Amino acid sequence: MSAQECPVWVREEPFIQHILKLLLRKAETGHQPRVRISEKTVWCAPLFDYNHNQGPRLFGLLQLLAERDFDLLLISLSSRRKKQFETEYEGAYVELKRPAMPLLRKWLELPAYDEYPLTMQDAVYRQRTTFADQGASLLAAMRHLKVPGKSADEVIAAFTRIPVRAEHCLSLRELSASCFWGDSKYLDSRQELLIKLFPQVMQSLARRARLLQVKLPEQIDGVLVIENQDTFVRACLGQLPAADNLAIVYGAGFRATADGIRQRGSVMFAGVENPRADVAATFAVRTQFENDWFSHEDHWPVYFFGDLDYSGMAILAGLRRQFGSAQAWQPGYDILIQQLRAGGGHSADQSGKTQQKAVLATGCPYADSVLIPVLQQTNRFMDQEFQPV
Repeated sequence: MSAQECPVWVREEPFIQHILKLLLRKAETGHQPRVRISEKTVWCAPLFDYNHNQGPRLFGLLQLLAERDFDLLLISLSSRRKKQFETEYEGAYVELKRPAMPLLRKWLELPAYDEYPLTMQDAVYRQRTTFADQGASLLAAMRHLKVPGKSADEVIAAFTRIPVRAEHCLSLRELSASCFWGDSKYLDSRQELLIKLFPQVMQSLARRARLLQVKLPEQIDGVLVIENQDTFVRACLGQLPAADNLAIVYGAGFRATADGIRQRGSVMFAGVENPRADVAATFAVRTQFENDWFSHEDHWPVYFFGDLDYSGMAILAGLRRQFGSAQAWQPGYDILIQQLRAGGGHSADQSGKTQQKAVLATGCPYADSVLIPVLQQTNRFMDQEFQPV
């Protein structure tokens, strides 16, 4: 019989199965897989059943599992002096050798066991002094830290690299890619964990600049922030005549409403250039635009055009926190209002907008007196990409 095959007596002896399962359970829950044999312990009763005198035989079977052919257990007899009539195995320790765990699960026909939490515990323990909280937050989140193809030791080693790499004034995405095998997004959803492990690291990271696209006219009469890409492209192509002489900014949803959006270093502008424009004049207009954008004063009227729904109204309200004079762009919204009043538009159910929360006021007179009442009355929405035929 191969040592990899389950002996018949393991299948036939409930006591042997019980002690093996007990040792497995201890190992899988992070405890030392060791038990002490004692006449006072309930599950040891078969070893001390003197009426049937099966104890020596059962203990002999355990000893077989500790011998070279199997090498699954380690048995240590008690060194203290035995009392009269005490068995040789009273006080003995039976310990499971961890490499034997997969084989025992196969013998006992138990489902496959995920050893990752156990190996993660060991890996965190070895590196615990690296972390401000001794690794407690890693253990709490360990099931969410897995990286396919990487062991627990490799994952924890990646975390230990963070403080040194962060000294190079990296952004969060750069730090993540540097430590986690080129994956720039691994730390995106783990920033709270990062703060608990290394409280000072977040302060040393370079702030990631937000990118805004802008199309500048030859002379700026105002700024129009557009929510969605297709409408922004139309404006860049001159297909929104009412937007002539406006600096067109692609807001990309809520991006232009973010804190710090008017601080240098927190935002970068990518220009949609006119190949026929004079280079010097374009540079002068861009310099003027950026100086006024970052001045925290509204030198030009600022408008917003987005979807005619509550999310669009929330963007307008957020934009007004950055630009106090921002208004809904009436030439664009008038077309959408006409469609809603004529029975057009879509319901929240049709467009997956059931999670949008009603916005009752934005601070913009036109939006608050016209746009929001239309949304309330019709209970329908219109996206800004609508084009009248």
